[in-house]
This record gives sequence, C-alpha cells and structure tokens, in this order.
Amino acid sequence: MPENNNQLNFDPQDMTPGQSGGSQSPQALPPEEWFPKIKPAGPQNPQAGQSVDLPGNQAPERPAGQPLEAQLPPAELPQPDLPEQIPDSIAPVPDFSAFVAQSEPETANAVRYATLNSRFVASVIDGIILLIVEVVLKFTGVPSLVSFVASALYFTLFDSSDKMATPGKMLLKIQVIGATGGRLSFGRAFMRYFLIAAVFPLVYGTALFLSKAVHPLIVLPVAIAGIVVICMPGFTRYKQGLHDKMLNTFVVYK
Repeated sequence: MPENNNQLNFDPQDMTPGQSGGSQSPQALPPEEWFPKIKPAGPQNPQAGQSVDLPGNQAPERPAGQPLEAQLPPAELPQPDLPEQIPDSIAPVPDFSAFVAQSEPETANAVRYATLNSRFVASVIDGIILLIVEVVLKFTGVPSLVSFVASALYFTLFDSSDKMATPGKMLLKIQVIGATGGRLSFGRAFMRYFLIAAVFPLVYGTALFLSKAVHPLIVLPVAIAGIVVICMPGFTRYKQGLHDKMLNTFVVYK
C-alpha cells in the first residue's frame, strides 16, 4: 500500500519539560499541552497591591513612613496675563437710573423732612397773607379771577425762587425741593400749586354736586378720602403729600 504523507511526524524532543521523554504519543497528551508554552518576560500575575517595576519607569524610593505626596513637586499652573485694571469698555455696567423713578432726593442723608405740623402752620401763615391781599383787591374792585391768579403767582414764584419757600415756609425754616435736592422750575412749582388749589377742590366740588343730585351719603367716602390725603405728610415715609408724590417733590427743613 502507498505510504500516507499526511501522517504526523512527532518528535519527542519538542515536548515541553515535565512530559515523559517520548513515551506518550501526541494523541495521549491533554489539549493544553499540545503546544509549547511561552513564558513572558517579567513578573506574572502580580498580587493585588504589588507594584510592577517596568523598565524606564522606576519609581523613586521613599523613606519608610513618608507619604507619597511629600515627594511630589508642587504643581505649577500657567498664570494668565491679566491687565492690572480692566477697562470699563470691556464690561460696561448698564445704567437703569432713567427707568427707575426716584422716591427720595439724592441728598437724603443730609436733610430732615418737614412734619405735618410745620407744613400746616406754614400754610396758615400763607393763607393769612393771601387773605389780606384778597381783601385789598376787593376794595379796589378787582375781579375774583385776579385773586386766583395772584394766589397762583404767590406760591409759584416763591417756591421756584432761590429761597425755595413761601413766606410762611421761611418762618418755619422749611423749603420745597426736587428729587435732586435743587429748587423747582417755574412749571413744576405751578403744577404743584395747581394740584393743591384746583384739582382737589374740583374733586370735592363734584362730590358735593353728586351728593345733592344723587344721594347725600355719597359725600361720606369722598370726605374720608380727603382727610387721608390731607394727613398723608404725617404718615408717609418722606413726609410727602399726594401732590408731592405725583410730582416727586419734598418739603424739608433748611
């Protein structure tokens, strides 16, 4: 019969150490010993916690008891080049002062707000002066409209002057100022007088008319509201009346 060339030629010298010297055939070996074993260089399967020293990466030895952190050099982080002072153009701060209504003068730390008593006494003194003027005008035959104009000019000119006060306020050492602590303009001073002398009496006159035309009790809530408005300088934070709040004005001591 012809010889089978596919037959394995087994050499006992190729067997790994630990096998019997050729007394066993390859079919009798267990599968894990069919091929030569290759042992990698270096330690194998280090135990947990055991360090492996690789070539070129040797850890320096440290004295016993010295922590590893003590051997590490301090970290040097790159410092950015910052200017000594950031220009305002880089981060501008928006100005919202124009959108916020001022509720007190800028010189609030240096002023004292006039009390209700001082304002009332000053109003009485100004009322007496105007009453004398009105009596004189009546004796001269001047129409009543002139008396109203004289009263308006009296408060407007005095409150918008350098004194910032009527004669009654001067005697009580109080004056009218704006939100910035300065004197009022002529137009603002006139509007302040107009609210006191025209608008409020107009509301009261309308209430009296309705009380006669509709019902007498309708004047009661209006009277209560009028008392509250008159007494506002006595309990508001900056001693302001309703007209002062509407025009952002203040009455303060000199």
